[in-house]
Amino acid sequence: MIRDILRYTLLLTLALLIQLLVFSRLNLGFMFKPQPYIWFLFILPFSLNRYALLFAAFGTGLIVDALSNTYGLHAASCTLLALGRSFTDARLNTETAQREGILRPGSRMLGFSGYFLYISGLSFAHHFLYFFYEAFRFSMLPQVFTTALFSTLGTIASIILMEFTFFRREAL
Repeated sequence: MIRDILRYTLLLTLALLIQLLVFSRLNLGFMFKPQPYIWFLFILPFSLNRYALLFAAFGTGLIVDALSNTYGLHAASCTLLALGRSFTDARLNTETAQREGILRPGSRMLGFSGYFLYISGLSFAHHFLYFFYEAFRFSMLPQVFTTALFSTLGTIASIILMEFTFFRREAL
């Protein structure tokens, strides 16, 4: 139990450092803003109940908000992602996966294309809400949609890279 807490704390710290020291400082254009720190919310285990997942997501977003001066945008978006993940996980057969030793959503359980769809949908929802709150105008909806789409593509690429880097055995 303590070992798992330390492991997830280390992975959260790593995801936050990657976000805040690398991706927040990159100037890749106004429509391409990947946010790979949300990978932490995808690697949390199935055994975590809905409220703990929501609390972890809100706390993760709040940390990013505090360090990047965004005043709740990340906290709200991460909470939406966690809510979407809890509803999606409820539709998956997580009990069978846990009996087979699969502790978290991944390509081992869903296959690569299934996992790709899983992270794509949830990442797009996160990004769309984040960029909509950032613009906060319905007139900016086409730009918000485009920015969310391109940023989701960058986030997915970085999440898949981190998956294969840190969970090589599980990812294949």
